[in-house]
Amino acid sequence: MGAFAYFVMKNKIQKFIVLIYVVSASVGLAQIQTINTGASPNMEDGDSPRQAWVKQNANNQAMYSGANMVLPNFTDKQIQDAFSAANAVGGVVRLLPGADYSLSTHLFFTNGTLDGQGAILHWTNAAALLLTNYMFDVGTNPGGRIEIKNVGFDGGIYPAAGWNSVTYYDSAHLIPNGFFGDTFWSNRTGIRIEVSKGAMIKNCFFEGWSGEGLLAISTQDQFTYRTQKLRVVDCCGQSNFCEIFLPGANFETPGYAGSASGLWALWTPHYSLITGCIFADDQQSIVANAANCTVSGNQANNDYFPLVMNGLAGDCLVMGNNFNHATGAGVLYSGGNGVPEVLENRFLACTVDAAANGGAHLDFELNYIGDGALNLTNNSSGKVMDNRLFFGDVWGVNITTNLSSGFIVSGNIAVDGTNTDGSALSLMERANRTLFAPTNSPGTTFVPTNAFTLWNSNGICSSNSMFLTVNSNGVPITYHLSLQP
Repeated sequence: MGAFAYFVMKNKIQKFIVLIYVVSASVGLAQIQTINTGASPNMEDGDSPRQAWVKQNANNQAMYSGANMVLPNFTDKQIQDAFSAANAVGGVVRLLPGADYSLSTHLFFTNGTLDGQGAILHWTNAAALLLTNYMFDVGTNPGGRIEIKNVGFDGGIYPAAGWNSVTYYDSAHLIPNGFFGDTFWSNRTGIRIEVSKGAMIKNCFFEGWSGEGLLAISTQDQFTYRTQKLRVVDCCGQSNFCEIFLPGANFETPGYAGSASGLWALWTPHYSLITGCIFADDQQSIVANAANCTVSGNQANNDYFPLVMNGLAGDCLVMGNNFNHATGAGVLYSGGNGVPEVLENRFLACTVDAAANGGAHLDFELNYIGDGALNLTNNSSGKVMDNRLFFGDVWGVNITTNLSSGFIVSGNIAVDGTNTDGSALSLMERANRTLFAPTNSPGTTFVPTNAFTLWNSNGICSSNSMFLTVNSNGVPITYHLSLQP
C-alpha cells in the first residue's frame, strides 16, 4: 500500500482541498478520501461561462468521495482491474483531471460510468499505434447501462494532407455497400459501444482515427423503441476517417472495410440520437445508416462528407445542423429503405449541398443554402421544397441542380425575394408587392362585391393575406381573396 497527496487549487486566495489517493497495487485503483480544507469558490456576477465552468468543476471535485480513481502511472493491467472492479457493481471510475494516459493494449468497460475529467487516452508507441480493433471496448454483452464522459481518445493517425480529401473516397465501392468497400477505412477504432441496455457518450473528443472514433452496435432489442438507446451529446473531434458510425447492415458491424463474413451480424443501433456535437477535417463525420436515428443541432466544418446515410437510414431525421465548407457533399444518401428527412439545416459554401443516388428517396426541405449543388440523380426521388437561398443566389447558377424527374421542386427562393426555382409556389412567395390597391373613396370608383378575383399579368397572383380590408363610404369591409392563375 502506498499513498500520496494531490493538491487542487480552489481559488486565488489559496483555499484548497486535498485528495488523498490510497493506492492498492493488487486491485489497481485508488480510493479517494476528500478533506475540504477551505471553502469552495462561489460563482459570481460577471463570471464568464468559462470561469463559471471551472468553478463548478472545482465544486464537483470537492464532493468526490469513495470513487475509484485510475492514475496515469498505472499499468494497463491495473487500469483494467480498476475498470473490472467498477463494472462488477455498475460503479464509477474517474481519471485524473487533464492527465495523459498511455496505453499499449485494449481496455474493456462493460457496466457503469467512466468520467475522464478531461483526461486523454493515447497509444504508448508506434507498435501500439498499429493495434487493430478497439482502444476502448464495451463488448457484445454489457452488464448494464454505460456512460462515458469527458474523455479524449487519440488514435494517432494523421495523414499529411488530412482526412478531408478525395484521396480517401473510394467512389467505386459506394453503391450499394456504402463505405464498406473503401480500402482506406481501417480496423482502428476509439470506442466500440454496445447500446442495448442504454448508453451515453458525453463531452468526449475523438482525433486521429483511421477507422472511427465511435462505433455503436446493438446486439439485442434493436427495434425496441420504448427504452433508452444511444445518446451522443456535446462531443467534438477532428481529423478522423469517420467520427461516429451507426452501422445499418451486417457487413458494416465490424466497423472496417472488407471485414470477414464470419464477423457479420445485424447489430444495428436504431433509435440513436446525435446532438450538440462539433466536428472538423474528417473524411466523414457521421455515418448514420441505422434506422430511426435523429441527427440534430450539430456543426461540421471542412469535412469531405459531414453526414452519410445508407441502408436502413431511410427513417432518419436530420434537422437543425450547420454543414459548412464540405468538399464532398454536406449530406450524402446512397439509397435504402424509407424516406430520410433533411429539414431546417444550414449549408454554407459546400461543394455539393446534398447528393442522392441509387434510387434513394430523400426529402430536402426548409434548409438555408448558400452556393453548392443539389445532385439528386440515378432514379432518386423525393421533395426539394421551401428552401431558402442566400441573398442574391440564383437557382441554377449559384445553386446548380441535377435532379431526377422523380423530385418535386417547389417554393425555393432567395431570402431577399429576388430569385426562385421558377415554380408557381416560389413565384407566389416573391410577393410583398401590391398587385391591387383599391383607393380610399366613397365607392364611386370601386364598387364592393361579395367576392372578387385579383389577376397578375404573368398569370401568377399573390398577396400577403387571404383577406383584404377596404374602406367603402367610411365603413371598413373585409373581402376574401380568391387567388388563381
